[in-house]
Amino acid sequence: MTVEGVPCAWWLVPEAGRHERLSRWIGALAALHGGPVFEPHLTLALSTLPEGVDVPDVRARLAAAVAVPGQEGAADEGLQPLTLNTVGLGHDPHFFRAFHLRMAPSQAERQTLAAQVRALHGALGPAWDTRPPAFAPHVSLAYGEWTEERRRQQVRDTPIDPELARIRFDTLVGVRPRAGARTLDR
Repeated sequence: MTVEGVPCAWWLVPEAGRHERLSRWIGALAALHGGPVFEPHLTLALSTLPEGVDVPDVRARLAAAVAVPGQEGAADEGLQPLTLNTVGLGHDPHFFRAFHLRMAPSQAERQTLAAQVRALHGALGPAWDTRPPAFAPHVSLAYGEWTEERRRQQVRDTPIDPELARIRFDTLVGVRPRAGARTLDR
């Protein structure tokens, strides 16, 4: 069922230290390859929100849905923090992604990601068309309209920061997928 309204992507955003490192890397790659600068993120789900949606209400329901009762160190908005291993760079022509940092979630981590998508679906309601993305977990590094050969070359020529072997995600945000996207409530 397709819902009329505002398209939205739900992102897991890295903790502050990793966020800063990834932001610098994304900025450097954008300058080098001529692409846009964007916030580091892992796309958790895609959805459609009704026009005129009450964003603070949605955020409150999402925070309640993904909270871990009694867990120490609960993340912003109550999200259960999730740390994922990275396994190198990848590329594919899906949408306009040029290349990305591949994630290697364990079976338990895949179950956590799936539970978070189910929590989103439950909080937003089935009519809000929440669905997992049709691609493997990753953190995009550069976007652009480049040939397959150029993307392969970019991946070969890009050194990986060893400090990014593991990335902890601790914040959930909703964004409208468009140029210059901002979070729904910022």
